[in-house]
Amino acid sequence: MSATSNEKMDDGASPTGNTREHPVALRVPGIDCVEKIVIILDLSPEMNSKHFRSLEKRTIIHLTKRAIENFLHNKHSINAKHEFALMVFRERAEWLVDFQSKPDDLITQLNHYFPIDSTPAEIDLSVIFDCLHSKIKLPKAAGADVAPAYIVRAIMVYGRSHSVPTLEKPCASYDSLLSSPYFFLDILYVHEIPSDDNVCTDVYTALCQLDETEKAYVLEVSTSMTRLLENVTILLAHALQRPPQADANYALTS
Repeated sequence: MSATSNEKMDDGASPTGNTREHPVALRVPGIDCVEKIVIILDLSPEMNSKHFRSLEKRTIIHLTKRAIENFLHNKHSINAKHEFALMVFRERAEWLVDFQSKPDDLITQLNHYFPIDSTPAEIDLSVIFDCLHSKIKLPKAAGADVAPAYIVRAIMVYGRSHSVPTLEKPCASYDSLLSSPYFFLDILYVHEIPSDDNVCTDVYTALCQLDETEKAYVLEVSTSMTRLLENVTILLAHALQRPPQADANYALTS
């Protein structure tokens, strides 16, 4: 389980889950290779809600799309060889855009899809991992000092405050993906302010439990656009060049 799973969800808290009183300087691998990044966007009805401070006229899906667009352009500017693909999910998962290095076509497709107003339904996340497993090819594991040709990182945006995701185990696709040292799963949870009227805390715990290898970053936001943009900025870091989330510290020091 991720070290973040027991952290209190609070827009004023550290998004990294860091609990160290004195941050420790860590060495991270000096490996640089192409990242193949799959954006997995929730299109549930709850993504049509409006609960961001000072942006009450904007839906969560609109604000999330703008944050993803910023992420794609910035990641591309870091290394033009990085590749991007797009998936969406409601009760089922759908692969929309194959890997490509230029983000513009993906952004165009992203802006064509919106949540459908319907009764919210629970989701078994195995449909997402099954779709991922069928669409991506991971490099074969090599020596620890040998850089792979590329790695694959899935970034899932989950936007449901009233539906706890499930994962029926054993799930062959999930187990196969997480067994690879070249697959990474990051999660961005966009939710309402936790209250007795929703299940945000249970959702967050369930999402953190997907991080069995402790390689994932699980980030959350409820009401702050600044926090949303801060989180996608954190996700710009190369998965092979970042510390575990529990050891990450983004505080400014003098």
